[in-house]
Amino acid sequence: MRLPATPPLDFSWPAEFGSRWQRLASQAAEKAGSAGEGDFFQRVKQELLQKLAQRDFQGLAETLNSRSGARACTRLWLENESFRKALCRPKALELLAKAHQPRLSRLTLSNLCELYLVEYDHLPGDVRDVLSQIITRQCELIPAREDQDSGNIWQVARRYPWLFSDSGPRKLVESVIDTGRELEETLRRLGLAAYVGGRYGEVCRALYYLNVLRELPYGATDPVMDELLKASVHDAPYQGDELIGHAVLQIIIDRVDSEVPEPWRNFVLNIAGDPRVASASASYRKWWQALGATRTEKVRGWLSKLDLRLFLQAVEQFGIQMGKDDLQRMYPARKRFLEGLLNEKLIRNTRLMLGWQAERVIKSILGEDSGVSYALLEGGGLNDKAIIYIDCGHFFLLEGSHNFKLWIYLAKPDELLTNYNKTSFNHSDLTRVVPGKYQREYPGLPHVGIQHSGTWQRRVFEFLGDNGIGLDIEKFMLPGEYSDYIQSYGIPFVDSGGGRNRRRS
Repeated sequence: MRLPATPPLDFSWPAEFGSRWQRLASQAAEKAGSAGEGDFFQRVKQELLQKLAQRDFQGLAETLNSRSGARACTRLWLENESFRKALCRPKALELLAKAHQPRLSRLTLSNLCELYLVEYDHLPGDVRDVLSQIITRQCELIPAREDQDSGNIWQVARRYPWLFSDSGPRKLVESVIDTGRELEETLRRLGLAAYVGGRYGEVCRALYYLNVLRELPYGATDPVMDELLKASVHDAPYQGDELIGHAVLQIIIDRVDSEVPEPWRNFVLNIAGDPRVASASASYRKWWQALGATRTEKVRGWLSKLDLRLFLQAVEQFGIQMGKDDLQRMYPARKRFLEGLLNEKLIRNTRLMLGWQAERVIKSILGEDSGVSYALLEGGGLNDKAIIYIDCGHFFLLEGSHNFKLWIYLAKPDELLTNYNKTSFNHSDLTRVVPGKYQREYPGLPHVGIQHSGTWQRRVFEFLGDNGIGLDIEKFMLPGEYSDYIQSYGIPFVDSGGGRNRRRS
């Protein structure tokens, strides 16, 4: 008799089985938590809720002394946020542990474990500390089993006492990365599958994402970045006073060497905002103050290039939208000159200032909530203007979009321009106050305001050359203009003796 061939056996599990298994684990945990919840237990819970409503907590110690009372109280800490905030305090936790010797019932301990894993950093720090100590101590009192990685949370806590601690998520993730395992599989193996939706699991994932950022190809993006943009993720604790967001920002900022990739720049801004804001602002104190001066200045340097591009876009778009032929005619030469500063790597810092019409153009480019900081221009004649302050190290410019002179200073002008506590400027600030203070502070050092007419570039090159600063003018002029300039004026060079700028024929 000939039997048919044995069909091949497929031991692979369909993808949906993972989610089903997790759902079953959650249901099992829920049923385990509700075990023993009879009529008496429900009555105790109702009595406790009545105490909460009446704000009368007399007799709470006696309630915690009984096993049913302890189980009911710890269950309400899980289920009722108002009850938890009112009564889950270090003293109540200590009373609970002291009342049940030699150890808590496993159901009560399960409630405490679940409370810690579900709420984690949402618990006040003092509550979390005491809860951590009680859970760790109580799990040590439970008899050891041979398989301590059985998925039984008590046995796992015996083997890994750091699990229920502030450093628990970080150490768990470090272990996952070191062993090359998957995070979700490890959480299931450790008996945490039923709690992966809680804050402890979310913090573990966020920490796991940090490793993804470290390994991310330069300038690339990854779905974990979308997760890290969520406040619930980047506001989670990391180590000490640091948040996960601080670690995220450090990784990205430190990885940038020269040109910042646009997705990375936007990612940093979306978490921490622009660092060029008042030092007293909440975002500055939360993020930039903690990141330190070096990283803050590095990001400000990134944004200087962005400011210049935004200024040029505002000038171009405004000229087009308003049909201003004069503005459109002058734009190519202005663009070439300012991009020359950028290409020659002369720009160290900038500050963008926008009138309300120019602000509307920028918002149409970046969106309403770009995170980019700029000052406002107020008062007559400035509503349609965009103005940019540019620190070039050896000279400093204040350039406007139209009907505004190009101001050149040979030393850093008044801190009014760089003081981020000042968030608005008027015409007098820029054309009288700043030049006046400059003259008083540097009486022997000239400055100039140049109108954009005729060969305005020549006045720029000559003023800088007269004061010992030479530019490769070909990099700052359009090809046709450069040829005309050479024919008319020759090649300027800097007189090191400080005399008038001569020309080379």
